Amino acid sequence: MKNTHDSAHAQKRLHRNLFSLGLLQMANYILPLMTLPYLVRVLHAERYGLVVFAQAFVQYFGIIVDYGFGAHAPKAISIVQEDKKEVSKIFNAVIYTKLALLCVSFVIMAGIVFSFARFRPEWPLYLASFAIIVSQAISPIWFFQGIEEMRYITILNLAARLIFTLAIFVFVHKEADYLLVPWLTALGGFAAAYAGLHIAWHKFGIRLSKVDIVQCWSHTRQAGILFASNVSVSLFNNFNTVIVGLLAGNKAVALYAAGEKIYKALVNMIGFSTTALYPYLAKANSKSPELFYAELRKYVKLLMIVALMGTAGTYIFAPLAVKILYGPAMQPVQNVLRIFSVMYPLFVINAIFFTMFFLVRGMNRQFFYVTFIGGVCNVVFATLLSLKFAYLGVAVSVVLTELSLSCSYIYFFRKEWKARPGVQADV
Repeated sequence: MKNTHDSAHAQKRLHRNLFSLGLLQMANYILPLMTLPYLVRVLHAERYGLVVFAQAFVQYFGIIVDYGFGAHAPKAISIVQEDKKEVSKIFNAVIYTKLALLCVSFVIMAGIVFSFARFRPEWPLYLASFAIIVSQAISPIWFFQGIEEMRYITILNLAARLIFTLAIFVFVHKEADYLLVPWLTALGGFAAAYAGLHIAWHKFGIRLSKVDIVQCWSHTRQAGILFASNVSVSLFNNFNTVIVGLLAGNKAVALYAAGEKIYKALVNMIGFSTTALYPYLAKANSKSPELFYAELRKYVKLLMIVALMGTAGTYIFAPLAVKILYGPAMQPVQNVLRIFSVMYPLFVINAIFFTMFFLVRGMNRQFFYVTFIGGVCNVVFATLLSLKFAYLGVAVSVVLTELSLSCSYIYFFRKEWKARPGVQADV
């Protein structure tokens, strides 16, 4: 009876976290999508493209600051979540390490901005954009993932993001107000992060202690391969926006980003479950690899149906969506959306099934190999295609990169899982 009760409780907590994550992911992408048409009209394509370029640029430093803790910390905490002392040790090690990496990142960012003429005139914009990275660095979302109590951070993030999203409509009225966009975004992040830290300290008994170099180094070393994977992933995420800006200009960035933001809003509504599923599946794997695989397949099958519906809907309604959101001047964005429409099934296969499988099974090194191969492919595809086809070429490169990822994932997956006696691994 106890096992049945524990299983029912785990399922209930999973569903609660899935719902919370769904709301949080929708807020992360739908709220910016609400302001996007307004900002395109107020700032105009050129200035809006500059704002997007700056945010994409500083996200490279966000990767340094995160250092793989976004994947490592929830798994580490989920395993010892009943031991408050051990959870506090992990919490402190992650926070202190991220703050140290934040300081290093700021020095590097400032050096680049003031050393190159392409960046120097807009240094206030890059400083404001870096403030977003600071808010991300102190956000304890990974802690709430690990203890599987996402409803707290969800409510805080929703409230903060909603307030500061509305602030954009209140304070940004003309092109000269473009600096307010990253500052307001950062302030929303700071408000949510502070509230999250307050709850972690006062409700869940997390205690800050002196810096433990041994603990910091231990978790840094464990997250190292995940950091390498994140760097590889950045080669086909932020790189695309940056390369469009460098080779085709800020207006091309605006057209590409306008389509990409709609696509990401939709695809993350499909993939919101990933964050909540991760600690749940990690515990399932510790009990039985077969149980883990069965649970993973069950959720992926459901998400694949949604993905195929998303592909059809996006391709059919792309012209109408662009006309409503951006107006006639941005109609070329529909071509970006239609190219991205084929990505939804690939997203479910790559970003949910294979990524979850590799990370939960501890195949961090193989995960790095796959993402590195994909990153290199994207750099080659995006650079060559953007020279000829500008932002549309970069959109095509994203699809080609996902296909190369699928091939690499399948190779390592079959090698790992089919080697197990008595297990038939069909995807």
